[in-house]
Amino acid sequence: MATKSFSIKKDPFVGSRRNNIISTEKYESIFDYEKFEIIDLKEELVESEERIIRNLTNIGKSTFEIAEELYSVNKKMANRGNGIYMAWCSSLGINKDRSSVLIKKYSLYLETNKKEIMELPIPIVKTLTSKNSSFTQKDIIEIVEDKKPSEKIKEIEKRYSQLANKKSCEIIEAEIIEIESEKIERLKKEARLYRQEAKEFRNRAVELDKKADDIERELEGLNIIKKS
Repeated sequence: MATKSFSIKKDPFVGSRRNNIISTEKYESIFDYEKFEIIDLKEELVESEERIIRNLTNIGKSTFEIAEELYSVNKKMANRGNGIYMAWCSSLGINKDRSSVLIKKYSLYLETNKKEIMELPIPIVKTLTSKNSSFTQKDIIEIVEDKKPSEKIKEIEKRYSQLANKKSCEIIEAEIIEIESEKIERLKKEARLYRQEAKEFRNRAVELDKKADDIERELEGLNIIKKS
């Protein structure tokens, strides 16, 4: 099934609509589920909408609940076509950056079970969730629990840097030892070969000396016969 793309048109009345929705007892969704062909998700997503809208009025206490809803809805819409999720968020007055940060915070919460993550500044959240991040679960918990998370990040990064340098030195030393070991083995092998050749030369020299003696004795015998 081909993935569909939908463009998001900014609704200038989203803010006022949200205020009206909040003030009424019964929640009415303004998102067009038929247009985006996700009518099968309407009932449960409308419930998510209502929870988010209610929590947006008390953002200081409800960041976790909003992040949880956005994370869940994003998963449900993952294979429903490009742009649908953000169109849905836009209908609630939530922009792409805000949605992304809240989803990242909730992902970190799932990894650490620390709700304090919701209080982290955006730059720290982006650092912890970066593709190049090497922070472990233990590191993230340390950062979240520290009163100065930015300084804790620098401390952990310094620790990793020192460890990397130490490992590099160990690798270089190991390579040097390996090279020296190979050189020693090569020289030992060459020495054995030369000694073997020398032994063969000595044996050959003994044989040649013996042949020379035989020839000289034969010459002496010929001289004796000639004189007589």
